Amino acid sequence: MTVIHMKTFASLGLILGASMSNGQLARTLKLPAISGFLLTGLLAGPALLGILSLEQVKALQPLDHIALSFIALVAGSELKLEALRSRLSSVLGVMFGLTTATFLLTAGAIMALSPWLPALADANQSNLIAASLLLGVIMVARSPSAAIAMIDELKAEGRFTQMILGVTVLMDVVVITLFAAAIAVAKSLVGGDALSWGFLGGVGSELLVSGVIGLLAARCLAWVFRRSLPQWVSALTLLSLTSGVFYIAEQLHHAALSIGPLHLSYEPLLACLVAGVCLRNMSTEAGDHTAPLEAHIDHLAPWIYLCFFTITGASLELELLLLVWPLAILFFFIRLLGLGIGATIGGIIAKEPSAQHRYRWMGFVTQAGVGLGLAKRVAVEFPSWGVSLSTLIIAVIVMNELLGPLFFKRAIISSGEARGETKSTEHP
Repeated sequence: MTVIHMKTFASLGLILGASMSNGQLARTLKLPAISGFLLTGLLAGPALLGILSLEQVKALQPLDHIALSFIALVAGSELKLEALRSRLSSVLGVMFGLTTATFLLTAGAIMALSPWLPALADANQSNLIAASLLLGVIMVARSPSAAIAMIDELKAEGRFTQMILGVTVLMDVVVITLFAAAIAVAKSLVGGDALSWGFLGGVGSELLVSGVIGLLAARCLAWVFRRSLPQWVSALTLLSLTSGVFYIAEQLHHAALSIGPLHLSYEPLLACLVAGVCLRNMSTEAGDHTAPLEAHIDHLAPWIYLCFFTITGASLELELLLLVWPLAILFFFIRLLGLGIGATIGGIIAKEPSAQHRYRWMGFVTQAGVGLGLAKRVAVEFPSWGVSLSTLIIAVIVMNELLGPLFFKRAIISSGEARGETKSTEHP
């Protein structure tokens, strides 16, 4: 390790200490902890105090890979197939409406408003389509952790609550899968490649390989969980394996290896998500892997999120952030409109009570880790315009994270399923 790396990690350690304190302060103010993490990173980063230089922030990118792979694993682990079975038709109907309306409105908006977005003002049609695909997919993302926290706080229980939770959890799986396909298409468009059946077959094979690698990773982790290893050893193995999935994907991408028309590549986030889904739902004669998985997530998640969101804040460009804030506010309301339309259409498809149409959308506003992780991926993959688009997305997500719990609380109370609050007189 060089002196520069030692200075970088020493500075990061001090910043993380401050970030932890600010996260606790945010909680006392009834704000999400990640708001304190992001603000601390922004203050300490090159945009303001400069405790971390731009070169040091770039040197910390491997920590991003570890965090992203872990976040994808956690997203997959939140999908409990058994719990979804009884509400699957309602969940799929509402999810279809939300995904379609939110994607079409936000993707169309970026096409229409691109002249006012830095770095996309003079972009060609291929780059605009690529940017709209990626933004549209990320705007569909939700925050299962925030939903679960609000349900616990309100002691909510009932048909409406289970539908909201089911859609929110399943949506992360859908979003990361869609993102894997969207980023492959975006790379093709930006690279000037024609979209052909051969290309679509290549995207399909990439998704399939991602799934297979995720299954293999789950099998390896299940084997580790069955061993009588110290907790720190199995936790380190979990992080090493998931980040290794990310690292190998990056190396294959740079090597550009192929067999005939098929490229040897896969989407690491999708692979880690599949591993999480398999571990959560894979119960064999050798044992249930849910308990050790949850134990590792509980121990690792606070530290991973602290590090990831602090570095994300440090990587934000303040000047660019100030430029995109007016657009971010506009996109916040465009997304709310998409949620309102989508939740109503989805509710009609799912034959949910019509009385819920006016407040059902409020349960889907909050965003957090997965959306931020995908936004950072866009900045890395498309440096010419991805940083600008990523900054816009992060600004929108911050607003959704801050205001989403308030909307969620209102939705649950309106449904009459909040046991920890005074019930609304209205019942669906």
